[in-house]
Amino acid sequence: DPAAGVSATLAPLPDRTPNLLIGFLASMFLGVSATNFVMTGAFEMANDREIGTRVKMRVSGLKHYFLALFSFDMVYALTPLMVATIVALALGTPVLGDSRAGGFVCATLLFVPAGAMQAYLVSTLFVRSLETAGPIIPMFMTFSGLLPHLVAQSLETTSSLDAGRSLRRGLAFIPTFNYYSGLNSLALLTFTDPPGEGQPFSQEAVFGMENGVGYHLAWAAGQIVLEASALWLLENWEWVGATLCRRHEGSRSAAGASPASGAAKVVAAPAPALEGELAGASSQPRAAAASGAAVRAADRDEEE
Repeated sequence: DPAAGVSATLAPLPDRTPNLLIGFLASMFLGVSATNFVMTGAFEMANDREIGTRVKMRVSGLKHYFLALFSFDMVYALTPLMVATIVALALGTPVLGDSRAGGFVCATLLFVPAGAMQAYLVSTLFVRSLETAGPIIPMFMTFSGLLPHLVAQSLETTSSLDAGRSLRRGLAFIPTFNYYSGLNSLALLTFTDPPGEGQPFSQEAVFGMENGVGYHLAWAAGQIVLEASALWLLENWEWVGATLCRRHEGSRSAAGASPASGAAKVVAAPAPALEGELAGASSQPRAAAASGAAVRAADRDEEE
């Protein structure tokens, strides 16, 4: 109303499509690249199983098979990813080269061991030869992260961010998908928790549990512990089984010996009472003889 000095303007709502697109592309390309790097050890496992290398190692006394593969995969996978991070920092690339780079580095450092051990478990449980490892391992590792990511991205684009976030948090137990989701949350910080104009992202926003990467980092740490425990059991299942059998046999022998010792106590317990009864029975004739002698002595005194 010009007369009242009040004016109103209509401004369009902020378009979140570019931010969502950047988050989708960044997380997809980085996730696929990192997943390809962590699958090398799984193929080596399939090859070793086919030619019997692992059996020869066990016979010769060499242990820690998974640890040797893991060490190689860490060097093989982390080297190009860290080089890419350094180049991105030098070029100022979004997500990798700005103040969110710390979240990306932490997510990658946790995903590489978690993803590598996920590939080991897949190779151990489902792959019996190098021929079957070729189609199974890449397909499983890629689509276990990419397909849920596509579904979550479609929900975030067409429905709401909350729907996509719920799916990402509900399936965070999958290491590959958890990495995609962590990268996506970093990319979407420009929309979910934007900094001030010309200001960098705060570390609270980058590592936050709500909009940042903190939730996915916690899941990645838990996955490392669980997967390492599962691989240790797979590598030492013979020793674990033998130990459990020995303990079971020991408990059974102890349980079998305890009733016998109790019976011995029951048999031995009446012995003192029995001895007392025998002693009492043997003293009765002596008392009767003594009383008879006293009576005869009294009779003689009366006669005299």
